[in-house]
Amino acid sequence: MTQHNKKTRETQLSRRLRRAINQEAHELIKKDPTLGRVKALKTARQIVIARERKNPHRKRIRELTEPELRAVKRSETCSVAEQRAIRNIPAIQWLVAYLLTAGRTRPFLNRLLVTAALFEMAFTVRPEFRFVFSRFRSGDSINWAHGSPQGPFTIEANYHALRRVTDCGKSGATIHINLDLLDQIAATKVAGELRFPNFGRFCAIDGTLIEANVPQTLPRMRSPRARKTLIREIAGKHRRMADMVFHGFGKHSDAIDDQPEPGLTIRKSCFGYNLVVISCLDTCLPVIWTLMPATGNEVAAARELIEALFELRPDFPMEYLVGDGLYNRGFEFPSTLYKNYGIHLVSPRTNRKSKSEWADSDGVPRCPHGLMKFTRHGEVWDAAKRRAHGIRPGNLPPNGKGLNPRLRFECHEEVCREKSTRMEDDWILHTFLPHIGQDKWAALREVLLARRNTSESLFAQLKQLGVGAKWPNRARWATDNGMRWLTSLALLNMTARKLVHLDGSYAAALKDAYSAGIITRQQMHRFLEVEGIETDSRSRADDTRPVAPSTWNDWIELPIDREFLATPVDAYSDIPYGSNKSEK
Repeated sequence: MTQHNKKTRETQLSRRLRRAINQEAHELIKKDPTLGRVKALKTARQIVIARERKNPHRKRIRELTEPELRAVKRSETCSVAEQRAIRNIPAIQWLVAYLLTAGRTRPFLNRLLVTAALFEMAFTVRPEFRFVFSRFRSGDSINWAHGSPQGPFTIEANYHALRRVTDCGKSGATIHINLDLLDQIAATKVAGELRFPNFGRFCAIDGTLIEANVPQTLPRMRSPRARKTLIREIAGKHRRMADMVFHGFGKHSDAIDDQPEPGLTIRKSCFGYNLVVISCLDTCLPVIWTLMPATGNEVAAARELIEALFELRPDFPMEYLVGDGLYNRGFEFPSTLYKNYGIHLVSPRTNRKSKSEWADSDGVPRCPHGLMKFTRHGEVWDAAKRRAHGIRPGNLPPNGKGLNPRLRFECHEEVCREKSTRMEDDWILHTFLPHIGQDKWAALREVLLARRNTSESLFAQLKQLGVGAKWPNRARWATDNGMRWLTSLALLNMTARKLVHLDGSYAAALKDAYSAGIITRQQMHRFLEVEGIETDSRSRADDTRPVAPSTWNDWIELPIDREFLATPVDAYSDIPYGSNKSEK
């Protein structure tokens, strides 16, 4: 590690400590409003430092799992040069050609402007097609970034072409490209060492609600079937996947089968979609994703994403999957992850009702001397061991080996006999990484749960771009297929953006922008100074031939290519609300 990177990492650690202290002080003031800011900060600092010292392995584990390099701020980069560098990536050139031929046997060059506008809406500006169309008609820099695209002159013809492009092409093509770009990022080195040594090993999964261009008011009707019928009428024929969901205080509803209870405070509601993303914690980039109705089952979507990922990349090095409490509500998902893929689910414990003897101590056995110390695992067939024995993802180990690992604990005073637990007894309580303890495995669980916000940072970027924003910045033109393409391109852009900053393509595009008169010399030097990343100064400007993704085939159907339709109207009861009769 270079001296510059070491200083940067130390700065990040101090910033994280300050954020933890400020957050703890905020919680103390919420509990006691009479507490002053200075006293709250002092008390919070003592609490945070005591928490840091609680597990001696936590600081070292946190440093080992710290992301090496984060994305450059958009405010400190030239968006035109970035867009030009991204468009010069051979795989992105192939994607443009794919969109031009969607639904046709030969390229339809009249779609160039529409394709460029779709990329622009997903990459840099709010997804308002009329606004982007006017920018292409009046701006030289945006035309230069996209190669001076041509298309219909009327806005109506462009709307028709946009609908045709998004309806005919498979948005799953972006996932194939994203995986190839991630492979290039994972192979980058600094001073002969991999820049991202933990690439793919630690992953996170989460979902976010995205509004459709429909009224967001919760409809109240006489019966569940009448309300669902109204919801389908509001969504229309081009948004058959959009659905209404609400979350209330003290109540979580994955589907609206009931009228909200009288006096229930609705915390969050959405009429639209749910975007589920698996991301890499080391690169802070998306890996694979899917879009489903807002009432969809995230756990079912997660199973399909894992299956599709290992179908495309059988050697993907995932060992831990970090999620919130939603993915830990039953034994099926964590059991399937481990038995079929050797992946350990890391999520907060939500099920407090357990028949285990050690449920009160979060799965860690006790002895007369207190909580026992975790020592070692039994026979565990994790992802690395499965790859070493040539077991294909999705298959069980031979002869049922390692399907029920043993977790062994011993007394701190080394007086009492060793005790052990079995993961098969309770997959939520007896996890591979203990919930509490002084060992490095418990510290790893604590650190990974803290890094789960990587998914939230991706969703924050989507909302900043307008892709997942609320009205009036939401995509008014987007149908179900339009939202698939818009969200997929926005996530693909995050990966492509980091790649062009790593391999020198962005620096070369800046120089090209200066040569074309798009930016001044002062702007070029200012942006290059902000860049500050060691690169090989290699440009793709001389080689922009389209290259198809390594796993691309028309017959491959990813989860995002499938039509996740909302629950049929006939599945709901027509018995009026408030009736004493059963609604099922």
